[in-house]
Amino acid sequence: MFPEKLKQNYPTAIKFLINAINKDKAAHSYIFIGNCMEEMRELSIEISKLFNCKEKSKACNKCLNCRWLNENNHPQAFITIKPDESSKKEQIKVEQIRELLTKLTNTSDFYRIIFFENANIKTLTPECCNILLKTVEESPSNTMFIFASSTKEDILPTISSRSQIIYLSKNINDLLTLSQTQIPDNLNIAHANDLFKTPVEIIDYFEENKLDLKTYFKEIAYKNYISMKEKDTKHYCNLYNKLSEAYLKSNAFINSKNILEDICLSSSSSTTE
Repeated sequence: MFPEKLKQNYPTAIKFLINAINKDKAAHSYIFIGNCMEEMRELSIEISKLFNCKEKSKACNKCLNCRWLNENNHPQAFITIKPDESSKKEQIKVEQIRELLTKLTNTSDFYRIIFFENANIKTLTPECCNILLKTVEESPSNTMFIFASSTKEDILPTISSRSQIIYLSKNINDLLTLSQTQIPDNLNIAHANDLFKTPVEIIDYFEENKLDLKTYFKEIAYKNYISMKEKDTKHYCNLYNKLSEAYLKSNAFINSKNILEDICLSSSSSTTE
């Protein structure tokens, strides 16, 4: 259904999106946060295939709609909005947005994915966002907006408050190269066993220190890498695998309590083996 590369890089996000689509609970607007614009675009095209494939949402890659999408040549199902090549400021022009909205007033036989490439504040200006506001809030039928950016902070609240955010992080490998000065000073986790408190204790810890779940996982991954990389490699690999899975779940908006319960249970079972 999805290319192997995407399934390997973003397994949790893809599972989340497929589940939403299959249950007819897909959001009308998503924000994809990631470092690879090409893969965010590719993922968006695959979503369009699921909605438009003539083989009942299988993304067969053989029907006319799938072939058109693969060739980036579909007349209606996938619309890319990016800065006008003639724009010296590398901005999406107001005229482009108005033209898009005019297109969307016309009914279509296809499910339309509107993909905003590099939808940061520099490219997608406040004026453009304000024009988009009502349409994103009350999307036409069979229409999904996808805004792609490298960071959430670059997306204006006009859009982010009306969209569901999907973090397309491959894993937490990059965290291990961080210098210790990049880790918040208010964390004081000494050993991996501190991860395996009860979910209630951990949530209390977050509230006391004003932290989030992913920062907690990052801190444990980094500090235990420093102390365990030579002494207990096997233990660290097991810990890292658990943290990676939990981190991906948190990126896919799975409930924090469920994530913590899962990791606590897996830890207690591995301890008793």
